[in-house]
Amino acid sequence: MLVRVGLDSDGVAELALRDSIETRASQRLLLLHLVQGALLIYAGTRDRDALLKIVKTLPQELRKIWAACIGDIASATPAGFIARSLAEMSDPHDLLEWAGEISLALVGTRQAERLNLASNRARLLDGGSNIEVTRIAAVDSMRLRDALTTQRTDIAQAQGRDEIWMERFHVAASTPMPITILDRWAVETLAEALADGSHKGLGWFLEKIATESSAPVHLITCAKGKSDAGRVVADLSRLGQRLSGGGIQTLSVTLAASRHFVQQSHPRHARFGRVAIGLERGLSMFDDSHCPHSMPCNLVDRATAREREERIEREAFPGFRRQVVW
Repeated sequence: MLVRVGLDSDGVAELALRDSIETRASQRLLLLHLVQGALLIYAGTRDRDALLKIVKTLPQELRKIWAACIGDIASATPAGFIARSLAEMSDPHDLLEWAGEISLALVGTRQAERLNLASNRARLLDGGSNIEVTRIAAVDSMRLRDALTTQRTDIAQAQGRDEIWMERFHVAASTPMPITILDRWAVETLAEALADGSHKGLGWFLEKIATESSAPVHLITCAKGKSDAGRVVADLSRLGQRLSGGGIQTLSVTLAASRHFVQQSHPRHARFGRVAIGLERGLSMFDDSHCPHSMPCNLVDRATAREREERIEREAFPGFRRQVVW
């Protein structure tokens, strides 16, 4: 669904030397793919600042293309320390520092030579790090293409929920980006699951998030009335105790009447910072070990997702708008 991508900022600078109509066209295509399918990983703030500085020096049309991309693409920094950015690597062994942090490295001509990427090839798979190395100018990444194909492909009936998680949610959840879940029926079976100790739906999804991230989670869902909203908060608090060993930093909840979801925000999604993933049938798709139905699970426009969330928040029961549960 998303690919963790590292970027050689010096390779972006090299684009200025080959500025042409063809170069601009290839970069528009590359950056469209990145916005749709990539999570850009910076070695640190110095790495990001270097890229921003270089973008400002590009010829006008290229500058506009890259500035728009950086403004739209989701990004994060690695969980661990990386000493060298991709622009600072000197040989293929340096890629090992990025192993596990990215699966795709976009590099310029100079770094391609250092990484043994032959001049007549667009990409290679580095055996030591398992990172695909692709030329920035080539717009040819198998992993990025696979991610975009997954986005256009429905979840298959009987596909395992762990496989669905790894394929569609794992990368987005593996960052500190704040998470918002909008699902009208997310807590419908929560009390039952707590009573029998089962792991399904919302509880299963939060457990998976807790293994990946310490990000704050905001749940937007419905209650039958203000008194029922109190029960929902109590159930969520009990769920938090069950997740006490996990990494979720905080959980807040917004509760509104069901009619507001019908009128304004029936579609469901999970949004990880700038990345919103549609939940066609809500978190009930994770009630069992295998998904009972074939269903879409596509990316949702970020602005559309935020508009849905804000509409429901405006209709929340008094005292139950972003109430902190734990």
